[in-house]
Formats: sequence, structure tokens, C-alpha cells
Amino acid sequence: MPSATALIPQNDGQRNPIILAATSSNSYLIQDLERTKPITDEGDNSDPRDIFIPALLIEDGLSPVGMQAPGSRSPLLAYKLVVFGDSDFVSNSFFGRDDGSDLFLNSANYLLGDISLVSIREKVFPFREFKLNRNEFNFVRWTSWLFLPGLMGLIASLVWWVRR
Repeated sequence: MPSATALIPQNDGQRNPIILAATSSNSYLIQDLERTKPITDEGDNSDPRDIFIPALLIEDGLSPVGMQAPGSRSPLLAYKLVVFGDSDFVSNSFFGRDDGSDLFLNSANYLLGDISLVSIREKVFPFREFKLNRNEFNFVRWTSWLFLPGLMGLIASLVWWVRR
């Protein structure tokens, strides 16, 4: 999740944070949104490297942060909240990339209480373009237009001649 904010889970007894996604230990937290390459060799000015959390699920929250919870635990007061550090992974251009669609749809289904729909969905067949230079394209074109039909005609003529 490039450009995602790192979230810090806090378990204060009133909220139960569950990590939905985490980065590898080789990830960098880059403060500048214009930059994609981390600064690694400038000492104190280097970007921090650690495991970061871009998605959290907060369950059993009973009160807003900084307020006391009510005396009794009522399931009507408890809430569930999914927090993502960035929303670009569900935008149109990134929706099918790296299972971001599964993460978002499963999170929404869980929050809505539709547990039966939480699953790994069938992957859409990707369109793969046939990249050729001009010489390769001409070779493929002329062999498919002339060579293969000519070979089939030659074999058909040979079979006709033998059966005649």
C-alpha cells in the first residue's frame, strides 16, 4: 500500500485492536508523499525501517477515546470499526491489484454481519497483451496467414493424392 499511513494500535481495555494487515520488516515509512525511494544512508535523517500496520479492526469498543466506558457491557453499545491507512487500494485503478478488493469486501461483509460472504473470491482473468517488435509481428502475421494454411493445404493434397 504505497502512501498508506502507519497506524498504531492502542489497547486501553475499552477497545480491542486486531491487526488486519502488516508490512514486512524491510518496509520504510516515507514522510514525503512525492518520494517513493527511501533514504537509507543519512543517519538520523534516514526513513525509519520497521513493521508497520496499514489496516486495523477495532472490536468491542464501548466509548470514544478519552471517555470512560459505561458501567455495564451492553452488546447494543459495542461497535466495530475497520480503519485503513489509505483508501487508494480500493480506487478504480487499484481495485483488482494485490487482493485489495478481497480485503475491502471481506472487511465490509464482516462489519455488516454477513460472515457467510467472507471468502477468497475467484480471480478475474487478466488481459495479457502480446508484445512484439515489428519483425516478430510480421513473422507471426505471415506464418499465420500463409504458412499454416499452406501447410494444411499441402497435407490435404497429399491425403487426397494417396486416397485417390
